[in-house]
Amino acid sequence: MSNMDDEMSDILNRPRHWILKDQVPVPVDLMTWARWFEEADRVVKQTPILNDHLAVIYEVSTVFLGLDHNHAPIGPPLLFETMVFASETGYRDLDCRRYPTWHEAEAGHAEMVRDYQAKIDSTKEGSS
Repeated sequence: MSNMDDEMSDILNRPRHWILKDQVPVPVDLMTWARWFEEADRVVKQTPILNDHLAVIYEVSTVFLGLDHNHAPIGPPLLFETMVFASETGYRDLDCRRYPTWHEAEAGHAEMVRDYQAKIDSTKEGSS
């Protein structure tokens, strides 16, 4: 078997469906995942970023995906996602990052909030 076959086998044999137990991802079968997913609160954190007029400029949202979004043959499962949406674009997504753990997702969320708050702050400084 070739190296590429080994990598493909690794990808195909990885757990696909995950649920959270006390903020820890646990691999499960499809039916367990589907039942859990129907009613689960998958939100890690959501933060609106406001301008000086208290208008929402960006929305940062971090959620548990429940499916592994790491499509590479190596690396941990990417089960959490932080996305940034902009009000001026009708809330289309601007940015996206994925993480393997709840803790990393919380830290990534905080970093995105800081980054996008800094964009608003730099715009204010540039217009003064």
